[in-house]
Amino acid sequence: MTQVTELISIAELRFGHDPAAGENINARITRREEGLEELKASIVAHGLIVPLIAVDRDGELYVIEGNRRLAALKALDGAGPTTVPVVIIDAPDGDALEKSLVANIMHRPLHPVDQYEAFSLIKKPVEEIARDFGLAKIDVERALALGRLSEKVREAWRAGTIKAEAAQCFTLAPDPAVQDKTLAALLKQGHGVQAWQVRGALKAEGGDGARFVNFVGVEEYEKQGGTLVRDLFDEKHIVLDPDLAKQLAGKKIDEVCADLIDNGWSWASSAENLPREAEWNWETINHKPKPTEAEAKEIKRLKAVMLKAVIEADETDDGQAEKAERMLEMIETEIAQRTFTDKDKKRSGCIVSIGHDGELGVKNGVIRPAGAKGVKADAAGEASNGKGVDAKAEKKPAEVSGALITRLGEQLTKAAAECMKTAEPKVVRAALIAGFTSYAEAVHVQYGQLAGTTRYGEDGAMKEFPAALRAAVKADEAAQRKALAHITAAALALRAGEGEKGAIELCNILNPKDFVAALTRIFDAEDYFKSVTAELVKKALTEMKQAVAFKGVVGKAALVKIAVREAKKFGWLPRELRTAHYKGQGTKK
Repeated sequence: MTQVTELISIAELRFGHDPAAGENINARITRREEGLEELKASIVAHGLIVPLIAVDRDGELYVIEGNRRLAALKALDGAGPTTVPVVIIDAPDGDALEKSLVANIMHRPLHPVDQYEAFSLIKKPVEEIARDFGLAKIDVERALALGRLSEKVREAWRAGTIKAEAAQCFTLAPDPAVQDKTLAALLKQGHGVQAWQVRGALKAEGGDGARFVNFVGVEEYEKQGGTLVRDLFDEKHIVLDPDLAKQLAGKKIDEVCADLIDNGWSWASSAENLPREAEWNWETINHKPKPTEAEAKEIKRLKAVMLKAVIEADETDDGQAEKAERMLEMIETEIAQRTFTDKDKKRSGCIVSIGHDGELGVKNGVIRPAGAKGVKADAAGEASNGKGVDAKAEKKPAEVSGALITRLGEQLTKAAAECMKTAEPKVVRAALIAGFTSYAEAVHVQYGQLAGTTRYGEDGAMKEFPAALRAAVKADEAAQRKALAHITAAALALRAGEGEKGAIELCNILNPKDFVAALTRIFDAEDYFKSVTAELVKKALTEMKQAVAFKGVVGKAALVKIAVREAKKFGWLPRELRTAHYKGQGTKK
């Protein structure tokens, strides 16, 4: 076979799949157009590194290998090189396609580890690398993180001992020594190394902290002083300040509720502030949504993309199915919004929630049952009275926002958990039995509900089930009781509020002296008074018989300072935290 290399003008080169060639001499049929933007950026930054291969047909040059590079060159339209090196080979009719197939099959891409290691050695800023290779910034950050994994983890990946998903999880431990120690411990178990095992060993299973951060956004969380170890692959970040994340999420939920009220809904509330059955069992107004012709066409296209990914078992899917699913949800939500009339909005409301991955969920057209508690227009105003009253017309601000209610619930939980650890065995067993044999409307006996906890024992170490079972069997009765107490304490998730019967009942069976002392110590008076209205601050001071203290005081900040001081002095607690044990100011004598 004869061949010659020449510099050829791009304008003179034709695609191998051009019908004028008389035969298809380009073996690549599918995905010809994918990745052209990346190719264009690479050519602009680095030039054409590998020559094209072409054959001569009646004086015209048709490319048999490098058609995607040719497409990128033509798309640059003069912004890149105008002439490129081309290897012209002698290939008789029928042989050109075979040569194209050989060129594509014999190409062996770099092992991912080799590729990522090479990326990590490039001494340029992330933004510059992204520009030169035509990649998104997040893709460069992922490549650099994988390239900087410890040598032992990279070698295990190369050898096939661990898979890519597990390797990605190791990036959550920036210290190579921690990565090596974790890898060795998991390999020692002899069951392979799965991604979920790596996350568990590194205590990086996401949970509510990651969910809240994804909801408010990483940038906003960090802007407010929060810190985290960012998960570049699955958004299950290690959130180091879960309380702040939850607080920010609560404030954003309040803003969403306020916007819904402004849009005409009678009421709007976070799902966290409603009975557990509200989202699924309360009556809703249902209309059959009707998409426009354009929407129907787009819905059909998106469903086809999702179906294709299922049929091809993700072999050619590059995240398009997931994007299609998100776009479909957005379109369907927009269509549903249009179906509600002003009359519908005046007699119903919305339940707002945060999904598993931090996505916003809004259920519209929910009708509140007569006498239902907890429904309020968070941070916007009073809820509908169930008779179609428009919340905007009432113009009465909520005294306690949904976000504050959530924080009070955390304080109540911490106090109850502290007392549960030293509670009588009968109390511990009763709490567990009640939690597992009820709908748990207010007390969620689900291990790991308290911020920062996960499925670990008292010593903070997770065990394999056989080892945990053997240890439990060997433990004496006192040790078993202590373990159950710690498990029950970690399982509590109480909601604050006068209507939360489950939380109140549980707190009432705890030791009165210990519980009141713990709750009084844990109650964040400064946060509470800063978050409520000035009128409520004055009301609290009046309950403490300190009305004289705020006479002549101007400004809420000064009122808050006085209220915080007096609350600590008298052991005052807000109504949302009062149980049968509370005997302080504000109770009926």
